[in-house]
Amino acid sequence: MARKVGKGSKKPRSTAKRLAQKSNTVRILPQAKRDFIIDDRPSQYVKGRPEPRAADMAKGKYETIPGTRIQPIPGRGPIRVVIQDGKQFEPRNVRGARRHLAKLADEAAELARIQGSAAVAEAAAATVAKAAAAAAKTIAERRSQLIKHRLKEGQSQELPPSKKERKAAARHQRQAELDALHADAADAEERQPACDVLLLGEVMERRAGQALLRLSAESAKLLPEAVALALQQRTADLQAGAQPASASAESAESAGTGSSAPMLLSLRYGDAKDLNLQVGTSCRFKIFTSSKSGTIGAYEAQPFESPSFPKPRVKKVKVRPKVWKADANEKELQNVEKQTQEQRRALRASKRDQHRLLAEAKSKRAAALARRASNRHMVYLPLKTTTGDR
Repeated sequence: MARKVGKGSKKPRSTAKRLAQKSNTVRILPQAKRDFIIDDRPSQYVKGRPEPRAADMAKGKYETIPGTRIQPIPGRGPIRVVIQDGKQFEPRNVRGARRHLAKLADEAAELARIQGSAAVAEAAAATVAKAAAAAAKTIAERRSQLIKHRLKEGQSQELPPSKKERKAAARHQRQAELDALHADAADAEERQPACDVLLLGEVMERRAGQALLRLSAESAKLLPEAVALALQQRTADLQAGAQPASASAESAESAGTGSSAPMLLSLRYGDAKDLNLQVGTSCRFKIFTSSKSGTIGAYEAQPFESPSFPKPRVKKVKVRPKVWKADANEKELQNVEKQTQEQRRALRASKRDQHRLLAEAKSKRAAALARRASNRHMVYLPLKTTTGDR
């Protein structure tokens, strides 16, 4: 069915819709639901209760740190602001403010090193030095106040150790106990040196109470035959995860002396006090054998520093780029490609000429048709000749 077009094609609106369109539209957004209750009962008003407000700022209430200032914030109270970059801290967060100042000093020093100007670095270093001096002064004042208070209370003038001092003392005491236990265990093993020379090894694995060392191939050649056999048996025990046991002659002979597998040794942490036994660390050590249990191990470990050799001077040589030279086949392919491109260009030029000639012929034909049409509607009038009196 065809749609009606023209007068009467639009369906008229009802009277209700027309009246609704004429009236003002009221748009009211939904309001948020209140999540609090206003308690205005008389029982909630207590006489004499002070109104809540921010704490008043008093001089000397917070520690003074050069490079910072204490300022009040409306609705929040006093805060500590770093003058250089405006970072905010709590007024009592003295440690965070000092760490931030030290960080700014390091950044200024790095920037000065890059730019070559030492003025910024010196200013930042001076600020950090002032902060450190102020911290030392504050500690001294607090210490003197505490001494005065103790004397007033009738106590001794000596102050109790701080938390840092107590932790350091507990650490030293624990280390002394571990050293005593290790010395007792070493005496109970009745250690005897198996090789007088220092051997070279590398930490391969860390275990509970000990680290596994891998003996280098050069150091393995310096061991006596009996020590090498016992060390091979010890290596088999460590790889199998067994407890240390005495190396029997039959198991040592079955292992063989020409094995290419690396030899392993156990080094207790107490035998390497000044050495960080991380995996991959190289160290020098001695080998001992226990006359009581027949075990073999390492002791008196020392850090190994590889000798530093002067770096050889390398002469810089300019390398010229290699020139690509085409062979006969490649040259022939290039010639064929070149001829093909020339033929394509000639074909495109001939097509362009053909299109141009066709366009010119069409334009000429259109002009001729236009002239013919104009001549067809032209009216030819006879020429008027004027004759004189004869």
